[in-house]
Amino acid sequence: MKGRTLWLQKDDKGYLTPTLLTATLFGVLVCALVAGIFANKSMPPAEGWYSYYAYLINEQGAVPYVDFELLFPPLYTYLIAVFTRVFGYSIIALRILGVVLFAATGAVAVLIFDQLTDNRRFAMLAGPLAALVLQSEVVQVFYDYIRVMDLHVYLSVYFFLRYFARLDRGEERRYRLVDKHVLLGAVFAVLASMYKQSSGLFFLLFCYAVFLFLFILPSRKREYLRHLLTLLGTTVVLYGTMLLLLASKGALDEYFYYNFSASVSAKGGSLFDLLFGWILRDGKHLLTGSIVAVLFFAAVFVLSHYAKRFEDTENKPRSHRYWAILIGSTVLVAGGVITLGIRVLLRNNWYFFRTWKLMAVLVILALVFGSLAFGMILRRRLTPVPDGSRYRYFFLSGSAFVLAFAVCTSGGVTESQSALGYPLIAAILLPHLTFRRREIAACALSVVMLFEAGIAWGRKSICMYTWWGLDVGAIWEQTEGTDVPLLKGLRMKKEYAQMYEAVYRDVTAFTTPEDPIFVFPHMPILYLMTERDKATDTAIQWFDVSTDAAVIADIDRLKEHPPKMMVLSTVGDYAVASHESSFRGGEQSGLGAMRDFLPEFRAEQGYRLLGSYQVSADYTVTVWILP
Repeated sequence: MKGRTLWLQKDDKGYLTPTLLTATLFGVLVCALVAGIFANKSMPPAEGWYSYYAYLINEQGAVPYVDFELLFPPLYTYLIAVFTRVFGYSIIALRILGVVLFAATGAVAVLIFDQLTDNRRFAMLAGPLAALVLQSEVVQVFYDYIRVMDLHVYLSVYFFLRYFARLDRGEERRYRLVDKHVLLGAVFAVLASMYKQSSGLFFLLFCYAVFLFLFILPSRKREYLRHLLTLLGTTVVLYGTMLLLLASKGALDEYFYYNFSASVSAKGGSLFDLLFGWILRDGKHLLTGSIVAVLFFAAVFVLSHYAKRFEDTENKPRSHRYWAILIGSTVLVAGGVITLGIRVLLRNNWYFFRTWKLMAVLVILALVFGSLAFGMILRRRLTPVPDGSRYRYFFLSGSAFVLAFAVCTSGGVTESQSALGYPLIAAILLPHLTFRRREIAACALSVVMLFEAGIAWGRKSICMYTWWGLDVGAIWEQTEGTDVPLLKGLRMKKEYAQMYEAVYRDVTAFTTPEDPIFVFPHMPILYLMTERDKATDTAIQWFDVSTDAAVIADIDRLKEHPPKMMVLSTVGDYAVASHESSFRGGEQSGLGAMRDFLPEFRAEQGYRLLGSYQVSADYTVTVWILP
């Protein structure tokens, strides 16, 4: 059978067939296992921002944008508010929510690559690979708002691919005012933009661009016009509902200010800097990634010509397949050894390694998407018959490209949101595996995919969470529990457990619930943990979470009303200099001004050091009390 291999074999299409169900369950189990292993490990002080926002909403009736600053859309804030109202504020409860969300992401990723390739064996590898790469970013937790956005993006991609797959199967089109798959894809695309306005809006605008592009092609204009109107109508209904609710709370003007003007200013001051400033910051990585992309396309060209020359359409005897398994197993073992070697060699150059990988994926996806778009124009000029397979690769490569491009606009470039691109690049090779000994090539491709999954798993295990000097350590170092009520059930490094217990003891012993305290710069979980109000208007003073003006205004507020206790953490010179260089043109940020103000303020007011707790090499938490 043409194109048939031992590991990568096509299946008859169907809905929830046994093979598809098996592949999906495999994705669920792998992702649930991974998330479950990590669920009760570590407790970074910067976790819990939205838990505190939820507390303000639930317990104080606060309104986002009016009663506290929020530079992101409100949907996730209210989602966590609803969850915590039902299940409480325990971190372990939110971690369990993260397990469910990650398992769902793995399942949807399997379904995406099943729709793309009609190949459940490949999808069974591709889905967990995408999910593991997605979560390899070490500054996120499994229930983070970005992960919720990613799940909605993946659901949107899946339903749009279902629509394009129908074209490929040649099903007779019946007139529908609204196609259910397009409608569901539109709903999840709009919701994704309500969780994170940068990446989410990138993807939503891409969906508009796709159907506008299809509409201007010669045929099927009425059908694609209906899809455009479906997308537009969905956007109007969902955004209209959200804006009406915000208007009823008097937060409409503030929503537009914080989500667009203030958030853009926090990321560079202008839309152009936000969109393209990363090219200057990471130009050398982009160049390296472009070289890798050229080598990849050269390999695809050679493989394609080799497949055409030595094509073998007959099934191989079973003995040949056993021989292929033996060779593939050898390659697998060798791949494991190579993985360890590369991990050791790149131990001190991990940022460079992961960044050029992102850039290589970005360039490959851009070229694939552009080539498919050009090819679709030529094909539609020659024949009105749509090619659903080409449409699916077109849509998925474009989706992966815009997500990778969107994450490049962030200050900390990371490969996590380019996760769809990794198995997609592997899928590009599948049509060329039609030559003799193709089982070996299939095994080798599987080894490479497992290699990438191993890197993602290993990286997350070795470095569970690291962020501007805040490093919680490896998974095997998370052994200590704590009696702090909010953190029951968690295991963390000894230094972190001691810090939380000491801070909880100090705050509850030396202040009353009526005494506001000040926590700086990004640990509002301590307000929630100790049940104390904040002494400032801002709950978080981080660069892209609060505006510079609000943080500077809080300096005056502290002068007028010095809090009885302050809990301060280290903000390294490198973190401040990097953010101010990238997003402030070298000018001082609000966080930088607050950091420089605090030492003099402590001395003037006579604050006494109550405790100092070093939790990692570059991160110390200190507690100060006003006599």
